[in-house]
Amino acid sequence: MADVLSQRQRPKFVHEGHMYTFNALDFTGMIKFWLCDKRYEYGCKVRIYISVETNEVMKTVNFHCHGGDAARVDIAAVCTAVKSRAENALETPPVILNDTYLSVSSDVKAQMPSTKAMRKTIQRRKCDVSAATSQPASRASIVIPEAYQTYGGQEQYLLYDSGLGDGDRLLILDDSRTWRRASI
Repeated sequence: MADVLSQRQRPKFVHEGHMYTFNALDFTGMIKFWLCDKRYEYGCKVRIYISVETNEVMKTVNFHCHGGDAARVDIAAVCTAVKSRAENALETPPVILNDTYLSVSSDVKAQMPSTKAMRKTIQRRKCDVSAATSQPASRASIVIPEAYQTYGGQEQYLLYDSGLGDGDRLLILDDSRTWRRASI
């Protein structure tokens, strides 16, 4: 089974050139129900039952109303590999793409998204990983990365910080840039 993730980072099951998204567990928790991922695009009603213990297909319900596409499965697997490598490695997009494309057949390469689109995907994934945390537990636990301490890398935004872990932490921020824009 190829490692394939959906756009929402959920696993997809690959079987006989088709991909399936997880639907539910049965009441015993021993069988997973998966639906064809083309159910909305083509109205495909195929459902497969997979054993939780062995991860093997136990039963297939209905027939596909579309053909299987092994290249589509391979493309999804390559895209998933590129995204996971972008999250874990500190390499540039061209290096990630070149290393990933080495093991890909020419048929799959021909159907892959453009290099520009793949680079953008890598940049988005890296940005998602390095995004700031949403809510700190307390004022003392706020960690301010270097990128957020300046305007555009030159002008200082954080003027004073009493220190990480200080219960009565004091942060002084410069908003003179905002005032300069308002007065113009």
